[in-house]
Amino acid sequence: MKYCILPRIKKICFETITLSVRVNSLICLGKLVESLDKWIIIDEVLPLLHSIPSREPAVLMAILGIIKVAMTSTKSGGIPREILATRVIPFLVPISIETSLNLNQ
Repeated sequence: MKYCILPRIKKICFETITLSVRVNSLICLGKLVESLDKWIIIDEVLPLLHSIPSREPAVLMAILGIIKVAMTSTKSGGIPREILATRVIPFLVPISIETSLNLNQ
């Protein structure tokens, strides 16, 4: 899955200019995260989320959903707290003050 599906999802997410395609590719990735190993999430998925160029509310909500699933995934044991402290939280802080998001989001 790491060498077959993830690169295709990454390619779709980066090469499209259509918002709905990007959001649906992220939703697909979110559904796959539950079955991925912890190290694939850390080495492949988190860097992919960091490098997504768009900041539309739908994309941000999809990214947050993926992070939430990755943190609570029972198969991978969740994301280790060191990774949370050094990679995830510094990424989430600027997103939390994004002006395009409303209070509920």
